[in-house]
Amino acid sequence: MKGHLTVREISDWLAARKLGEAVDPEIGDHIEQCDTCRAAADRADALLDVAASAVVEDDSSPVSSCPDDLKLSAYADGTLSTADREPVWKHVVSCSVCRAVVEALYEIPASGRSRRTLWVTSIAALATAAVFSIFFVLSEPQKLDLRVAVFDVDTTRSSIEAHGEKEFEVEVEIAEPAHIHLLVVDRAGELTLLAERRVEAKAVLGRYGIQPPGQSEPSLSRRAYVLLISAEESLLDKLDEFEHDPVSLSEDSTKAAAQVEEIGKRIEEQFNCIVRSAPITVVD
Repeated sequence: MKGHLTVREISDWLAARKLGEAVDPEIGDHIEQCDTCRAAADRADALLDVAASAVVEDDSSPVSSCPDDLKLSAYADGTLSTADREPVWKHVVSCSVCRAVVEALYEIPASGRSRRTLWVTSIAALATAAVFSIFFVLSEPQKLDLRVAVFDVDTTRSSIEAHGEKEFEVEVEIAEPAHIHLLVVDRAGELTLLAERRVEAKAVLGRYGIQPPGQSEPSLSRRAYVLLISAEESLLDKLDEFEHDPVSLSEDSTKAAAQVEEIGKRIEEQFNCIVRSAPITVVD
């Protein structure tokens, strides 16, 4: 097995183990051998125990700075004192894992919060949230910003005929060195990789034509969104593995952005990377 496990692989393995179901031995072997995946699984396991032990009467301290099990349960019930409630509220707002725990607790009456009930109803969602959180913290730069600028075609360049009526460039700023991949999504929903390079902190990628040359459907082939992928290693040999059925982007900008965001989320899950998206805005 190459590279890190995906969020789905670890969360499914962890959920099956918690529920006493058969687990994939290959996944278990990888977790034992890979420091990053083992840390992700251990952290998720500990956080799941916080959720699952909501009725345990002890004050054992959980990992990291997350509130203990009794505080999360009392917070969900609204029984925390005013002094305790505010810091727990601030933590839950910022922590996707504890937020998922509290949301699960909301669905289960306090009297029915047995360990088995909570596991069965919420373990898959909690495992996914916990694994994703630790992967994000351990293995990926937490800052990835991009700026997309659109220009009139530079008529001084010899490649002018290949770039149509407008061009765009992307400015990248990243917290840690990483491999940056620049993809575009056209109005027909097709994905195209335009560039890949190692970036240390800042870089400018471009310029690229918004309207690719020689297309039979100019209105659909026009590039509408940028997808920027940050990964620890180059994904040039792996992106072909991404299964994507092109669907024309909605005319509604909000719906179109949601379509592109969904593509990005699936790429993140499959390749353990960070994806940012932005529209290529042309003022007619």
